[in-house]
Amino acid sequence: MIVSLLFWQFCNTIVRTSEAKRFYSHFGLLGNISLPMVAVVFEVFLSKSSNFVPENIKLMPVLIIVIVMDCLFLCIYTWVNNNVLTDPALCDQEKPEKSGGEKKKKAKLSMVDSFKMIFTSK
Repeated sequence: MIVSLLFWQFCNTIVRTSEAKRFYSHFGLLGNISLPMVAVVFEVFLSKSSNFVPENIKLMPVLIIVIVMDCLFLCIYTWVNNNVLTDPALCDQEKPEKSGGEKKKKAKLSMVDSFKMIFTSK
């Protein structure tokens, strides 16, 4: 779950709002591939009928897979940040353009004013 949240935070950082329609459906499909993979790993290592590993260390291979994959994710994330996002030929470093001119700043409401607004709103 944490890896999924970090992945979407990373996507939101590198993909502009104008490009979201193009990429996010693919990201969602790619992210959902992990669910069947986890089911297979659990079936192989943790099922009662599996004799793949001894009974007293059934959880150890799953933990090793999690640690190795997390290290792989960390390496890929570091590589992308250091090599891809810093290269102007691969990534446009300009700030996203604002549509419709300058955005208006929203007034910050106090907690009491926020509750008043919530309860009086239709």
